[in-house]
Amino acid sequence: MKKYTLAFILKKELDKVLLVKKKSPEWQKGKLNGVGGKFEEGENELQCIEREVFEETGVKIPSEKFVYFGFLGNDEWKAYLFVVQLDSDADFTKGVEEVVWCDTKNLPENAITNLTWLVPMAIDKIVVNEISEVEVRY
Repeated sequence: MKKYTLAFILKKELDKVLLVKKKSPEWQKGKLNGVGGKFEEGENELQCIEREVFEETGVKIPSEKFVYFGFLGNDEWKAYLFVVQLDSDADFTKGVEEVVWCDTKNLPENAITNLTWLVPMAIDKIVVNEISEVEVRY
């Protein structure tokens, strides 16, 4: 089974989410998605998301800051979902990916379609913490 992580990095006010302009895989090319990627040998979920965020954005966010809120997947792949609310400003432009801050209530048309419900769920996890774990099977 292929395993991935996906994080939604939110500004303190929860009005902006950091999205990555994807270069791959082909079906995501040119679209905006959360930050994340494939597991490397021996990594757990938190190690993977901490590394992926650093690689893609150039900012090191400690793993204990990430809040797990569920997963997407099927029998062939699984993507672990995380959210983090920033408590300070950081320069996210020093990584290998092009990133953009987007309005959480009005995502751009080129955002991956499931972000229209994943981003609000991530915000709900931060605000009311009533979501224990979201499980979406494709």
